Amino acid sequence: MSTARLALALVVLLALSGCASVPIDPMGNEPDAPNTANVHSENPYGKDTLTVGLDTSAAERNVTPLVANALAYWEENASEYAGYPIEYTLEPDATNPDVQIDWRENITACGSFDTRTIGCADLVTDRAPATTEIAIEAGWTNSSTEDTLIHELGHTLGLDHDDEPQPIMQASGSVTPAEQRPEVTLLLDREYHDHETAREQTERALEYWDEWADGNLEQTVSYDLQTTEIDTSSGSESTTDPSRSDSIDADRPANVSIVVADDREYCDANESTSCTGVSEPEIATDDYSVGLATPRADTIGWFVGYYLGAFHGLESEEYPEPFQTRTVEHVSGEWWTDD
Repeated sequence: MSTARLALALVVLLALSGCASVPIDPMGNEPDAPNTANVHSENPYGKDTLTVGLDTSAAERNVTPLVANALAYWEENASEYAGYPIEYTLEPDATNPDVQIDWRENITACGSFDTRTIGCADLVTDRAPATTEIAIEAGWTNSSTEDTLIHELGHTLGLDHDDEPQPIMQASGSVTPAEQRPEVTLLLDREYHDHETAREQTERALEYWDEWADGNLEQTVSYDLQTTEIDTSSGSESTTDPSRSDSIDADRPANVSIVVADDREYCDANESTSCTGVSEPEIATDDYSVGLATPRADTIGWFVGYYLGAFHGLESEEYPEPFQTRTVEHVSGEWWTDD
């Protein structure tokens, strides 16, 4: 057997909508010419080290580390499962790579397999084409994308769906879409005693997360910063009171918010809202409404930034470096300039 196109049938776990079948890899064309070089008797490439090119323009985030992880997996395991050792050199802009991995918005066919798939690759056995091709569909979580990459690279090493390792090479599995997270609404009290500094601080936090998210997060968060009058009276039903937002569930509420108020009256009036001074913040367990009641305007940016980590679904130890330090000097300083 020479080269075929294979697609893996995956079960897509769709939030709130059950499951749907999605395939990844079928059969294709003969290579133009055989590769007669022989390094290992089972190696169809005729070389021990393969150059890998990338086109990630459709990925909408930095997926290069996922590719590197998948390549490392096969460098460690190819001898056991493919029958020959292999090494890779990752050169995204390579002109004539041995393996080319392209991201696509959708994969509607793979060889003779005309059903939508989330990945497609050449099955390389007897001899390799000049460039072995892999296609990966965008829009899936890092974990699902990396699993798909490992699966497809397995095909380029001659492994079919019945081959070990299982379940990596099996013809069906589970993948999860990278859904866009809800918009985070930030309410800034119009009456805050140093409104200009409070707004500048808040914007610093948003700018920092926007920049850091590129290449570090697989899911996006949009921000809506509003200046409004915060009603701090007990029992208030003010329309600007974010503590009245819907309770959080596994899929997160439609509206999550951070409030910057001038004193603790807002917090005292809204029991479900977490409030903080210069101390370690805590997210309320019953909703994602957070109140920042602090008299120090120069600390607001850090606290807003810290809370945004939770809205991005991160654990505190996964936060960017500036939010790992909680000293007064750091929190009130220009933390956004830290590496």
